[in-house]
Amino acid sequence: MAIIKWTGLEVAALRMALRDTQEQFADRIGCSVEAVGKWERRGAGIVLGAKYSECMDTACRRLDDEQKARFAQLTACTSELPSQKSEGLDLADVVPGSHAGTGSEVPAHDGGDPTNRREALQVLGISALSGGVSIAGLVNDAARESTVLMNAVERSPADPDSLHDAAEDLYRLASDYATDPDVARIFVRLTALRDQIAAAIQRIGRVADLRDLYVLFSATCVLLASVSHDLAEPQAAMAQARAASRFAELAGHRALLSWVFCTRAMIASWWGRPGQVLREVDRAGAKYGVAGLRLRGLEARAHAQCGNRESALAALHAARSHRERWPGQDELADLGPIFTFSSARQHYYDATTFARLGDWKKAEREAEAVVGCYRPNPASSWPVTLTLAQADLARARLHIEGPRVALDTLLPALEVSAVQRLPQFHVALRAIHKDLLSHPAAADPDGRMMLDAIRTFAMDTTTTKVEDGRLA
Repeated sequence: MAIIKWTGLEVAALRMALRDTQEQFADRIGCSVEAVGKWERRGAGIVLGAKYSECMDTACRRLDDEQKARFAQLTACTSELPSQKSEGLDLADVVPGSHAGTGSEVPAHDGGDPTNRREALQVLGISALSGGVSIAGLVNDAARESTVLMNAVERSPADPDSLHDAAEDLYRLASDYATDPDVARIFVRLTALRDQIAAAIQRIGRVADLRDLYVLFSATCVLLASVSHDLAEPQAAMAQARAASRFAELAGHRALLSWVFCTRAMIASWWGRPGQVLREVDRAGAKYGVAGLRLRGLEARAHAQCGNRESALAALHAARSHRERWPGQDELADLGPIFTFSSARQHYYDATTFARLGDWKKAEREAEAVVGCYRPNPASSWPVTLTLAQADLARARLHIEGPRVALDTLLPALEVSAVQRLPQFHVALRAIHKDLLSHPAAADPDGRMMLDAIRTFAMDTTTTKVEDGRLA
């Protein structure tokens, strides 16, 4: 059975002979569902290239006798079929009830489209290529297609146990990230969880179930954004945050959407873009709940980064007023501890802002409050907030008491495990290194000892480099 050339008509005939859906056929051939749809829509008007023609030949050779007979019957009648194109309009792309060519679209409901109408239209289009087949074949094919359509529309509800397990997995990973951040391991497990939730979204039809899944998917992407940022990939982090914001919108979860804006602002802050931080804060709108607390802290830090002392202090004051009014409860807490803005994190944000402003006594006070919240010991793990606060404390003490006290303060942070040496700590370390180089005691024994300790740490890691005696 030799095919001289593969057009969209032969592709459709082969798929029907196999009795595959477009998704199944795409998987079999190794192409996208969109490509299969395009080939079938264009029919005789498109000829496949050598790569996919070879794939079609291979699939064709593997047909059994019944499939070969069905394929021969279908290809024999395709030449009699009218074109599916009409005056430049692709009829397969027109949704019933819409106005083709006007640009109007049928809006999707928030919470997704449980009937998957695009898939339903694709299923309905199968019979269009069956003209000329025996009446018995048409009847049986039509019955099969109706069954496929029914299955596409009437999807089963979500399994409560599966939803519960996914929520528990998310909470556990959020807890691990907050307390003992092995980001590479967490990234792998978060990706697997995201894929599991995405597969469930594809199967589920009830809007109520979709909302729960959208929340879980959004929260998982938020965590992936933070972890991607920790792995020094800000563009990937922002892409994850965009996905998180879209699914938070679909779920109608305002608090989670505000938290996504916090995450976007945090990423921009660490990568030296205070203007973008302020834009994200503005986009978030009304500041309420735990996300409102964090947004105000990020706003204060951004103003300090811009050198706008008055605005930074005003934002700090607003954050404290918000903190005093906040009842301490938030609907995000059920997602995991990383979705809260603990007292330790609040003090850390304030310490960083005061350090940016050069208010070293206030920076020291706030950083000491963070250490007091954790009360670390040599056997305990060091959360990122504690490590960064320790760096701020060392920097403040460098300016207040000098290199010896600063080094004693910094050493515990330099001894954290390798998996917790995140880019944020290296940014903080560069700030200390810069201040130390301009310190009057930089050339003294204590100053040289601190410089050596920082450079040794930098040489032992891959994130920070030493160039010409300075941290790159």
